Formats: sequence, C-alpha cells, structure tokens
Amino acid sequence: METKAKTNKRILNTRAAIDDAFKEMIASTSANAISVQDLTLKAGIHRKTFYSHYASIEDLYDHTLAQIIKGFIDQIDEQLALVDLRHQTRIFFDYFSSQEPYVEKIICDSSYRDYCTVMFARSIDHNTSYKTKISAIPEKSQGIVSAYLVGATLEIYRQWVKENKQLSLEEITAQAITLIFGGYDGYVKTQLEN
Repeated sequence: METKAKTNKRILNTRAAIDDAFKEMIASTSANAISVQDLTLKAGIHRKTFYSHYASIEDLYDHTLAQIIKGFIDQIDEQLALVDLRHQTRIFFDYFSSQEPYVEKIICDSSYRDYCTVMFARSIDHNTSYKTKISAIPEKSQGIVSAYLVGATLEIYRQWVKENKQLSLEEITAQAITLIFGGYDGYVKTQLEN
C-alpha cells in the first residue's frame, strides 16, 4: 500500500511533468497546435492521467495564466507602499522580462492573444481594486483607464521584444513610463479641470 507522502509526491511529480511539457510546447509552437495527445506524449503520461489533473487544455491554460499573473500581482502587492502607477510599469517590465520564454510567447505571439487578454483582465481587475492609485479619475472611468494603462504597456513590451530588445530594460521602462503617462497625466488634468 502506498503511503500518503508517496501519493502526494507522485501527484506533484505528475503535475510538474504536465506543467513543464506544456510550457515547452507553448514556447515552441502556436496555441492551436497544442493538443492533449501531444502534451501527454511529451509529458510521458497517459491521457487519463492528464484528465485526472485538468478537465481540458483550457483548464490547463487557465491554471498556467493564473500562476503567471499571480506572480506579477504578488510583486505589486509586496511593494504596495511604493507603488504608484509609474512604479507598477517598472514592476511590469522587470517581472515579465525575467520570466521563462513561454511567458514572452503568450504575451507576444498573436496565436496566444486571447490567452494574454484573459491573463491581463485579471490585472485590470486588480488595478481597479486599488482606488487610491487612480483616485483622481471618476469611478465610472477607472476600468477604462486601467485598460489603457495595461494595453499600452503590453504593446510597448511587444514592440520591444519584436525589435530584439535593442533598448536596455532601463531604457524601455523609462520610455514606456514617459509615453504611457503623458497620456494618463493629460487625461487626469482634463478631469480635474472639469
């Protein structure tokens, strides 16, 4: 009879094999080319084993995207006392430029665009939960402003990757902050004048 510790270790090892195989597949192929059959072959497990851990590929995507964005949100939450929106942009570039290649693929490859959107929708929800960060903006507009900030940051990051990161991390972060917050500051100013 297997002990509970052995069972738990086997479960953790199986999940790690699935997660590792999935991340490798994301980094090397388009989103529509990943199937349960190919994933189980790469992970060295049976299809039934996969389905005992995840209901579907979509469920595995959800799990993976939640882990990625949780890491980003945790970085923001750890530095909450320091975080203003500009600093959050710095955290974004620091965090995402240090991730494994599969994360960059999810953000930058057009076949993963829907998954990236889902992932960053969680970030938008988190941003609007910090009312003090965007308190100068009418509450009914906070979600839209947060979407602008996330969307602009993502597009600048994608362009930086597309250009093979010719600018240093510090240069692209400074440039992103200047570009993004030129628009943000202008918007806030018009709201305060009205």
